[in-house]
Amino acid sequence: MAEETILEKAGVAVGVGLGVASNVAGAVRSAFGSAVDSVTEALKPAPAKPVVKKAVAKKATKKVPIKGVSQNGPAKKAPKEASVKAAKKVIKKKAAKKAVKSVKKTVKSIRRRQ
Repeated sequence: MAEETILEKAGVAVGVGLGVASNVAGAVRSAFGSAVDSVTEALKPAPAKPVVKKAVAKKATKKVPIKGVSQNGPAKKAPKEASVKAAKKVIKKKAAKKAVKSVKKTVKSIRRRQ
């Protein structure tokens, strides 16, 4: 066999390099294409399913007034004076109890300080 020159060796190396580069470029291109396809498929909105509403037929009921009953309801009576006075007494008693409690607390706190 004849020896190859440096020029021939360089040509073979460049050819092999171009072949490898071509294969790598093809692999990258196919990987990128499949990634783009999967992303676009994921981003596509799902087809809308037709919504079927089952409407229940309601019968219209007619309001018939009953004889002898007023439509506005029973009339409210004014409170009696006795109940108002009793309510005022209860309020006064509660206020007095609160005042006594607060005085007892202050007395206790003063005793503790001494």
